[in-house]
Amino acid sequence: SRRLSSAALPAPGEGLASRRPTMKLPAVLLGALLAALGEGVVLRGVMNKQHSTLVALGGDKFGSADCPCIGFEGIEGDTLATVDGKEVKYPADLGGSCEAWDEGTSPECKGDKAPEWCKQQWCYVDPRNCKIPVMPKMSTYQPKAMFQNMPLHYSYSTCDAKDTYTAEVPDVGMPGCRCVGFDNSPGKTMATIGDAEVEFPAEVGGQCKAWDEVAHPDCKGDKPPEWCGKKWCFVDPCACSGLEAPPKASDYLGNGTFQGKKVHYSYATCGEKDSYSSEEKKKEAETGFNCSAHKIPESFGKEQCPCVGFDDIKGETVAKIEGKEVKFPADLGGSCEAWDDDVSPACKGNETAAWCKEKWCYVDPRKCDIDVMPKMAPPETSYQPEARYQNLPLYYSYSTCGSKDTWAANMSNVGLPGCRCIGIDNSPGTTLAKLGPDEKVEYPAEIGGECKAWDQETHPSCKGDKPAEWCSKKWCFVDVAACNAQVPPTLSEYLGDATFQGKKIYFSYATCGDENLYVSSKELYNHTGYEDDWNTEYRNGHYPKWATPAP
Repeated sequence: SRRLSSAALPAPGEGLASRRPTMKLPAVLLGALLAALGEGVVLRGVMNKQHSTLVALGGDKFGSADCPCIGFEGIEGDTLATVDGKEVKYPADLGGSCEAWDEGTSPECKGDKAPEWCKQQWCYVDPRNCKIPVMPKMSTYQPKAMFQNMPLHYSYSTCDAKDTYTAEVPDVGMPGCRCVGFDNSPGKTMATIGDAEVEFPAEVGGQCKAWDEVAHPDCKGDKPPEWCGKKWCFVDPCACSGLEAPPKASDYLGNGTFQGKKVHYSYATCGEKDSYSSEEKKKEAETGFNCSAHKIPESFGKEQCPCVGFDDIKGETVAKIEGKEVKFPADLGGSCEAWDDDVSPACKGNETAAWCKEKWCYVDPRKCDIDVMPKMAPPETSYQPEARYQNLPLYYSYSTCGSKDTWAANMSNVGLPGCRCIGIDNSPGTTLAKLGPDEKVEYPAEIGGECKAWDQETHPSCKGDKPAEWCSKKWCFVDVAACNAQVPPTLSEYLGDATFQGKKIYFSYATCGDENLYVSSKELYNHTGYEDDWNTEYRNGHYPKWATPAP
């Protein structure tokens, strides 16, 4: 099997970007930063504003600053990957930096006739924090592994490599103007063309495709117009820039909207010239939709996590529930509604579950900044397991609609919103933790990927009849540059010289709601005044002097 999930649908064009120039830093600043990295004191103030510094310090080792690698680099142990249905042992830091991980390890990459992709570098990335033209792809090497409750995604492009491994995938538009339909959504959508209603597939507009070619009445017969063979997709007029031609308001979906905005379409985002739209329509598009005056209505969720999909369209969506097909409205999940009430088999009759009347909608996890993270249902319970939104599986949220999710099983606790865990949860394999100069203990490879009492029954002090009190406390590894927990994180000794994006690895009990009894006697760094120090002293060419450690 390929590392790309059969249902993951990234944009084409991998490897077309030119090589990135390496940043040049003043010698005094570079030296200071290198020293800071060695001591593990590069903290959130500088990192949030100067993340590209890390890329410069590590060269291209940790990918583009716009799409940095995730995972740990330089740890001991092994990761078990699934390749063509078989378990294959990779290094423990698989995907944590840009390397040709498959070379000499993947079964296909052994011998004299290894394919080209074996020598190409790649790493795991967070699709929510990946702003490069070539979108990352969902991995199948570790199908159950998660990073902050999202499936693992990988990228060759962030490592300036060409992806010759992944099978050809659909196009979801230019980086500044992605398609907004649900690709591979089962069912039908009724489009209004003139005085007639014409049936299109429910996935219409979800990728760049000549949608009219087999559906539009004018495109049938021996001499169809030129535009019938042109590719286009639906787009968000307020998230569409950098094109040769602006998007146009669509008449196909009648009163249908996307987050309260009339649905628009674009040929330009698919690399095509628009020979379909009338001159009047093109002139009207020059004025464009007034995005500055548009406020997303409450019916489309919280502003920090708006619903995606179309609202108020005709047709039907065919969902799978317990192996059976169930017909929902065509705009399923496009706004906050109790979609399951009296439709889902479990929600019919007098005695129904509480979740039947709760409102929810589909959301884009990359644009969802609320306390309760959105969820992706596993394939066996997902309503539309093959459907994709901009190449991601469909995610949903009750929280953005002000509801409580009692439908899904609880997700792993991956820390507070401002200080998420950074380990790879559910990763199969082992990690060797360094507990002393000559002592190493085997932990699961997923260590630190969620809030859990990782030391219980594993750390030597946690075995026997009288384990230490801290053994039962939950903690996880965190990014010191992206952690605003009230109690600062602590530098970890477990992973030795390993790093996360070039930074020493820290851990936090506070982000998991527990007290740090493990190192309560150790000194913690005092972040107070950090940003002020950086801002004033950086301008003068000096590295900030740190406050004295707090007890």
